[in-house]
Parts: sequence; structure tokens; C-alpha cells
Amino acid sequence: MFLGRLFGWLLLAAALMSLGWDVVASLDANRFVINALGEQWFAFDRDSQTGTQRFLQENIPFLWDPVLVTLQRWPGWIVFALLGILVLLIFRKRRRKDRWFIR
Repeated sequence: MFLGRLFGWLLLAAALMSLGWDVVASLDANRFVINALGEQWFAFDRDSQTGTQRFLQENIPFLWDPVLVTLQRWPGWIVFALLGILVLLIFRKRRRKDRWFIR
């Protein structure tokens, strides 16, 4: 549970960094800029992107083309924020309902 929540918070931190990337790019270009996740991934580490693409197209082709290609077109901060919120909801602390004693 702890590692799941930690991973969720790390995804939210990645969303903030991705948003910061867009803010810096917007300030640099003097216009509103939104970078897609694929552009950020390519700028960060193009070898891992091409390696992931090659691996998935050979082994799990349906995961690359409809899923990851679509996600790479979305703004990076939205993808990381949605995944982080989803992971935090899945691994949230839950109250136990089977307590029969009173504190």
C-alpha cells in the first residue's frame, strides 16, 4: 500500500514537472505552448522511446498503436496527473469496517 501511494505521488510530481516544462517553453517562445507526452519523452530519452516502440510492436502490438500512440499525443502533465490520481485512489487508505469494539 505504501509503495502504491508513493508511486502515485511520484506521478503527480512528474505532472508538475511536465507542466513546468510547458510553462518554461511558453515563456521562451512568448506564446502558449503545450508539449505532448511523446515530444517530452523524445527530448528526454529518444532511445528508450524507440526501444519501447520496437518492443511493443513486436510483442504486444495492440498496446502500442491504439493506446500509447494516443497517450503520446496528449499533454504530458495531463497523462501523469490522471495516472497519479488513479493510482492514489486505488491505493488509498481505507477504514476497516469490521471493528466490533469501541475505542
